[in-house]
Amino acid sequence: RISGSERFSAHWGVLEQSSGGDVLVEERRKGVSLRAFVAGERVVGVLARLPMFVVGDGWLSLKELAGRLLTWRGQNYFLRRMNPTTESLMVRLSRLGLDPESVPESGEVVVLQESPHVLSGALTVDVTEMISDELAELIVNAAWTIPGLRAGGVDLVVPSPESAEGAAVIGINSR
Repeated sequence: RISGSERFSAHWGVLEQSSGGDVLVEERRKGVSLRAFVAGERVVGVLARLPMFVVGDGWLSLKELAGRLLTWRGQNYFLRRMNPTTESLMVRLSRLGLDPESVPESGEVVVLQESPHVLSGALTVDVTEMISDELAELIVNAAWTIPGLRAGGVDLVVPSPESAEGAAVIGINSR
């Protein structure tokens, strides 16, 4: 994410040079990031990728909530390996325009990650049973746009896993 017209212009120039003039610009969609696994004509699994977040209690600061989150994640071998350091998490908060000393209201969800990449702290949740028939059809059709693809992954952004309305396919992966 690039803010400010001067920074954008500088980055755009670098992109044009390094790509030989071919730059793909994608629409930024809001919603739940899904990765669906397709085999043949069947969706065999769907994971929602939830960016790292905390839920306010009205008492603890964002820094304290983030510290508790890192401690909780540190108890799990898999999650511990992908935990950001406290320092890098504070830099991330700053980049997101969040004050570490602010106190989120009770129940307020504060997202601590720009993108839902697992290696940056996101969690995955199995939502296979939640997806609608229309969304499953969209996922299979997307996979079938790749000739010869018998199994693969389809990445989507959806307003809800329970509907295909507003869903956008953002990638297909044969690996």
